[in-house]
Amino acid sequence: MDVVLRRCHTDLRELLNPDNIIPYLNRRILLTPEEWQKLIIPTMTLFDKVDFIISVLPRKGEGWWGKFLSCLENSGLEEHAQLKEKLEQAAAQPKELKPTAERSLQGVDKSTGGHGESCSSPTSRQRSSDYPDAPDKGLITCESLEKEYNDNIQVKEAEKAELDQILKEPKLEVLIQTVNNNEFYAAMLQLENYRASKCTVHDQICGSYSYYFIGHWGEVKVAIVQTGMGNNGAYGSWYETKKAMHFIPNLRYIFAVGVCGGMKGKVALGDVVVSKVIAGYTDLKITDKGWANRSLKNVLTEDNFYQFLSKAETQREVQEKLIFGTVLSAPWLIASIDMQKQLIEELPEAKDAVAFEMEGYGIVQACYGKFINCMVVKGVSDLADKNKKDNWQPTAAKNATHYLKEMVKKAKHIFET
Repeated sequence: MDVVLRRCHTDLRELLNPDNIIPYLNRRILLTPEEWQKLIIPTMTLFDKVDFIISVLPRKGEGWWGKFLSCLENSGLEEHAQLKEKLEQAAAQPKELKPTAERSLQGVDKSTGGHGESCSSPTSRQRSSDYPDAPDKGLITCESLEKEYNDNIQVKEAEKAELDQILKEPKLEVLIQTVNNNEFYAAMLQLENYRASKCTVHDQICGSYSYYFIGHWGEVKVAIVQTGMGNNGAYGSWYETKKAMHFIPNLRYIFAVGVCGGMKGKVALGDVVVSKVIAGYTDLKITDKGWANRSLKNVLTEDNFYQFLSKAETQREVQEKLIFGTVLSAPWLIASIDMQKQLIEELPEAKDAVAFEMEGYGIVQACYGKFINCMVVKGVSDLADKNKKDNWQPTAAKNATHYLKEMVKKAKHIFET
């Protein structure tokens, strides 16, 4: 019985580890900086963390939440039984999120404002230099983007016997990683003839499935995959990149495509950010003298495709407003001007930063030592401050995916080399 109890306590603490909680919460809700800080304070007791989780996200369901309740039930301790009852009562009456809260539902969000337009070939670039009073009129809505996807995309499920032939084809060298549905729909709507082959692969070690949608951007064959949010954690970019490198052995380019938060004063809503440098800021040494960043960097100045994108004549051919610079990447969402200022003060990399995002550094880590180039190409959907909201996400994702697709088409000679 003691062994069972020790194992149960170990399971509970593992489930309450920030690395496990954060991906779970992120799939449902974006936390404010203050909530992030509370969640990762190491001095919090197990039950303090549980109370915090209840206040943030009372919810029934499977996955992390179901496992947590199961551990409480199987522990045999009266205090755990009481805690389980408290959780279930809280889940029965979920806390409503106020519209002014610095949070936004993730996935197919029901944002408000604006009327949709076609995602696949925009007639005019949507961009705003003002915030938070940026005009909503003319923005693509989540609903219209999802409808266009459902109305147009034709997916054929690949047979199991065909998987190796499709995924190991020498010409399949480009992987497009997206996270939320806005990003995924926007990327899929760039496919030629709206057609894709769906390849379902199973990671037997972790027991998870991934779905690669194979099609063409121009004459270049690409694979599109939807990952979990963040660099690490369950189904994050690091894990999905490692898996993709196994199942698609000829990969040469991996793009993190979608939406990001922009550095206020350097970008505007709707701009497309192209990473000259992907700089992580998770591996820090913090002393009385300040912060020392020990994270990897991915510098693209010597990459042929980046050089092609950065040419002035190339940039004149596109509609989108392009911003080239350093992209800061870490598994937390920035929605605070104070945090932006602190990063600029503490990290040399932040002084040249133009945007924040959460997946690029995971790809950099996974590709370390490999002959695979990785790049972030994302549209600015917010300015990483307290006014963050999601109504710009579909338009920003459209701008980024349309730009990258056109550039991949024009640079086919690079991908064929």
